[in-house]
Amino acid sequence: MAVWRTLMRELTVPLYVLLITTGCCMVASFYLGLIVWVETTPHHKRFPKKAKDRFYQSFIVNVSRLKEEGLELDPEIKRRVILKDGMVPYLTNFSQATLKPGDACSEHRHSTMHEVFLVEKGAGTFRIDGDDHPVKAGDCVYIAPTISHAMSNPLPEGAKNDAQAKAAHEDMVLTYMRVTDPSEFANPMSPRGKSHGFRGRKAGNTEKAAEYNRSVSMPT
Repeated sequence: MAVWRTLMRELTVPLYVLLITTGCCMVASFYLGLIVWVETTPHHKRFPKKAKDRFYQSFIVNVSRLKEEGLELDPEIKRRVILKDGMVPYLTNFSQATLKPGDACSEHRHSTMHEVFLVEKGAGTFRIDGDDHPVKAGDCVYIAPTISHAMSNPLPEGAKNDAQAKAAHEDMVLTYMRVTDPSEFANPMSPRGKSHGFRGRKAGNTEKAAEYNRSVSMPT
């Protein structure tokens, strides 16, 4: 037993030295390999240019080329969807809507979504939490979650049945986006937590984005 204890005391220090040396060599080898890979691998292979090889998609699209569709609550009001749900983390919608003279969007609210509107053209009225606010081109409106809101492009008094007055009145064009609270994605019990993956990336995002690119005739 005494011999064994003496042997262990003699080997303890060399074993620690060996373990530390081995660990340092492994770390050094990793970083050396990384440096060699960066120096020898062409930039286009390290960072693929093709959209199908990327985690998220990049593209350029002309909004006027996108197909018009009706709003969920008011189908007669048309919009063009630029970015769809799942294409960008936490962004559920990025669209451009046109309210023609006399159009009015139904009052509604979102439990977890933040909305930002930019008035690109024309003028109109935003009803926010029961109060009416006139807006014009260049104005930006932020709507917090749970706040009731509606938009309209009202005609002047007495012009509702006047076709000439309607034709002279300008459309109100809104570019807007909806962003969901990140906690909704982190909560596995929430609808978005169940349907979305890591950091809000929707399952099949790459394929859907590539299909969207093809639908607007953008090269991938």
